[in-house]
Amino acid sequence: MAFYDGAKLRDEGVLEAAKLVSLSIHKAPSLTGKKVVKSMVVTGDAFMVMMDTISAVVDKLGLGAFTNFQFVPVVSDYFTFRTAIDTEGWSPMAMLIGADVTRSDLGWDCGACGFPTCAEFNKYSRDHRSCGPLQGGRVAAEGPSCMWKTMDYAMSVDWAAATLHYLNVENRCLMTFGGLAHSLGYLEGTSIVTMIPLGPVVEHWYYSRPGLPRLMGVKSGYLPDMMVDMLGSEFLRARHPDLWTSLPALAHPWIKKEKYWEEPRGYASVGPNPDLDKAMAEVDVALWESVDEHRKKLEALKQKESFK
Repeated sequence: MAFYDGAKLRDEGVLEAAKLVSLSIHKAPSLTGKKVVKSMVVTGDAFMVMMDTISAVVDKLGLGAFTNFQFVPVVSDYFTFRTAIDTEGWSPMAMLIGADVTRSDLGWDCGACGFPTCAEFNKYSRDHRSCGPLQGGRVAAEGPSCMWKTMDYAMSVDWAAATLHYLNVENRCLMTFGGLAHSLGYLEGTSIVTMIPLGPVVEHWYYSRPGLPRLMGVKSGYLPDMMVDMLGSEFLRARHPDLWTSLPALAHPWIKKEKYWEEPRGYASVGPNPDLDKAMAEVDVALWESVDEHRKKLEALKQKESFK
């Protein structure tokens, strides 16, 4: 007879699930028959390098710098992880899945990449490979990409998430921290990386997102309760103006604010915003300074800790 601590077994179970996910990643179907996917499980200090990278930028510029534009998803995930660690006792663990999809050795000349032949695509990719946009920033996958290999890669990511679902492990595919992991150099030789956090063992954690209210300035709680406050907040109103427009049939729909019938009408418009461009550039610079600093810390950690 023996006694087993449930919390310890829970954490051990998540690690065992990660092993099974690795089987799914590399067993997933392939359209090309030439898929090469890399994967890695990161825990503890190895995971926290990514957290520290974002934390350094938040500390430098303040949280407000993130709430005005496209970096909101990155910080939202950061606070979701932070809440899991601080309030749920989550031992950070995530699966990183990556591949190099910037070269085609298929010879199919399908044109889906934007080039008429695979040879032209390969030549351009070799000479012009660069980071593509992810939520408005440079933390992203490299491109251009072979669409067939990208679909093969996506199937591996899908199979990983499906396996975790069947194993009752809370998860969500994240391009935000995947792009961050790519920039930091977790999976060398890849052009795209997706992160799938494993746990915490709480239902719908990455959809209820208890860390998100802090970012948005509304009370904490599960999604149905949050939505009551969120839908009336300036945060979402600024980002989803279509939810507050009048009839779409109008030639110039106006934005409906509180008691919009008593106030002058405000109209949505498309045009330059120098202040926003300046704010985005400021965060972009701070983020890449932090990435460069923490990339060195990650390399030191890799040298210190052997792969298991």
